[in-house]
Amino acid sequence: MICLNCMKQFDEKYGVCPYCGFIPGTPQKEAYHLMPGVILKNRYVIGTTVGFGGFGITYRAWDMVLEKKVAVKEYYPNGIVNRIPGQRSVIIYSGSRENEFRSGKARFLAEARNMAKFSTNPNIVNVHEFFEENNTAYIVMEFLEGTSYKQYIKEHGGRIPADTAVKVALSVLDALKELHKGKIVHRDVSPDNIFIVSSGAEPGKFRVKLIDFGAARFSAGEEEKTLSIILKPGYAPPEQYRNKSRQGPWTDIYAVGAVLYFSITGVMPEESVNRMVEDRLKAPKELDAQIPQYLNDTILRAMALNQELRFQNVEQFRAALENRNHVRAVEAEFSHRKHLRGLRIGALCAVLGGIVLLSSGFYLFQRHRLYGIEAEIMVKMPDRNREKNQELDDAGRLNVTDSEEVDRTRLGASDEMMEKMLQEYREKFEKVSLTSQAEEDKSDYEKELRKQLISGQAPAVFESSSISASDSEAWNALGVMKTTYERLKPEDYYFMETEGFQNGFMKEKKQIPIAFSAPVLYVNINLVSEEQLERLGQITSLSQLTDQSGRESYCVSSEYGKMYSKAFSDGSKLEDLLEQPENGRGYEPFLKREKAFYLGSTDDYEAVRVGLGGIYRMAVLEELQKNGKVKGRFTSLWSISGNLDAEEKQAADSLVYYLMGENAQDIFNVQYGNGLPVNRDMMKIYVESNDEFELVYEMADKLSMEYGEE
Repeated sequence: MICLNCMKQFDEKYGVCPYCGFIPGTPQKEAYHLMPGVILKNRYVIGTTVGFGGFGITYRAWDMVLEKKVAVKEYYPNGIVNRIPGQRSVIIYSGSRENEFRSGKARFLAEARNMAKFSTNPNIVNVHEFFEENNTAYIVMEFLEGTSYKQYIKEHGGRIPADTAVKVALSVLDALKELHKGKIVHRDVSPDNIFIVSSGAEPGKFRVKLIDFGAARFSAGEEEKTLSIILKPGYAPPEQYRNKSRQGPWTDIYAVGAVLYFSITGVMPEESVNRMVEDRLKAPKELDAQIPQYLNDTILRAMALNQELRFQNVEQFRAALENRNHVRAVEAEFSHRKHLRGLRIGALCAVLGGIVLLSSGFYLFQRHRLYGIEAEIMVKMPDRNREKNQELDDAGRLNVTDSEEVDRTRLGASDEMMEKMLQEYREKFEKVSLTSQAEEDKSDYEKELRKQLISGQAPAVFESSSISASDSEAWNALGVMKTTYERLKPEDYYFMETEGFQNGFMKEKKQIPIAFSAPVLYVNINLVSEEQLERLGQITSLSQLTDQSGRESYCVSSEYGKMYSKAFSDGSKLEDLLEQPENGRGYEPFLKREKAFYLGSTDDYEAVRVGLGGIYRMAVLEELQKNGKVKGRFTSLWSISGNLDAEEKQAADSLVYYLMGENAQDIFNVQYGNGLPVNRDMMKIYVESNDEFELVYEMADKLSMEYGEE
């Protein structure tokens, strides 16, 4: 028989494993863990628990097909699910907790998919399989024999020689190089998540494995705070403590620098947020004079509080370590960059002379005038979060509409989002009295807005997606946002340099887009073959699509259906699918797993992610995009009222300009998922945190946009 602890075979007559002393029938460490002997997917025999935390449980297991030991990680977020001792299936708490569970499970499976991409990398833990069972999800990985880097350092007296520490760091950087190439940021590099794999036959020899990458994406609570809350104090840079921040390779670089610092000094680095107040971090050489100067300076550069002063990619960091390159100290690098900026500014002044002084004076006057605004303005928008959740309810995926508490929470989400967006504006324009409101019902909001515009009672700033030039009464009541359009640089935004935009929005200056959507094809991977998945990009007709798995295998977006009909030469076949339920969006059969394909848009992403967990794929019908036959659309247009006095108009106009900036775009689009950002820089951030959208990112510039009521 197989010992369910060490996974070695022994004669059951002994009753006790002669290798590890495990007694068959011994319960797990916690009653809610799966019992040893449970079989998953008719293949994996669960053994004893390796470890558990807030989001999952990891078990030893035996692969009956390959006849080898593996590790199985179970998605089990504490506070959201429970399990009756001795039972297999988890019990999901109802209400909003069910939403959190489904969302977390989808990310868990998405992370498994990402991990599987790097299974050939010797420095990244190998993922064999992932699947859903027992009302939750599992990841099957290689079982690592050895110990955590944290324990390894402890066993070697609390610190290790510099050469050994550099060897470990280089292996970690090799792993991160692959992750960063795949647009994944680990966000949780620490001695706990670096594993030292023993070689067995060669004492003193070991390999390094990076484990648990992407853990910062899993949250059992407020999902959008995940990136800043789930972190390791001492190893996390300042940007991880903020909800709205740019994170990238430089984030992991700080963490690797901190790991190096700890491993060679034995001293836990001071938390970066404390360093921001008063930086008391001692240089490694202050703690040990024997530490090489190159390593001292390299670590401090990697741990620079200003992310721009760190190494910007792992190649730079690796070269400094491997070649023992001299690098500038942080202070010297800052002075160097400041000097270069000074030279550039000085050169500009020398060329422009008095014109620069005149321009500077004008700028100061403008700024003084802007900051001195005294006005009271109201901002309104429909509650998008409530709308999205209602759509999911209608699709039969959430079943929480009867809860008044949940409804209040949903409404509060949009109010919270708006307050976050406006916070920075309030700080800059202290004399502007700013009130905001998310209206509960979208249709009521649109009707009321039109009435208010015509009567001259509209709010100062508002979402105007329902207003078009064809409604002359309402359209004429919109204000002209001259300041916003004059200050914007079209090259910094998607679609603003196009002829359509220049002749439409840019000419009228009465609406400006905050977000957009793009057409995508969603596929249920359980209903199609791998070969079919590979051919998706070549589809140019409905006939080719239906050939994949039959005429009745697809459904279509009620919003994008007409555009798909125009795009396909045989698009008339879509007519019968365009008759949607009154409150539906067309994806209901897909979410209910009745259809293999859904012709939809990026606006449907949240619904699909929640409804189908890890069993879907996204694809772009590339040939259609190249031909410009399928258009995207602006999903959130904003305007100001035409019935404002001079100072109110100035305040409202400047607020709309702010909404186009990185901070507001981050909150509206990236954090709260209200569409794809029109701001190019924020689109990059969006893709980094939602890697599935890389395909959309690559084709966004090719996308033809829908303007007005086409």
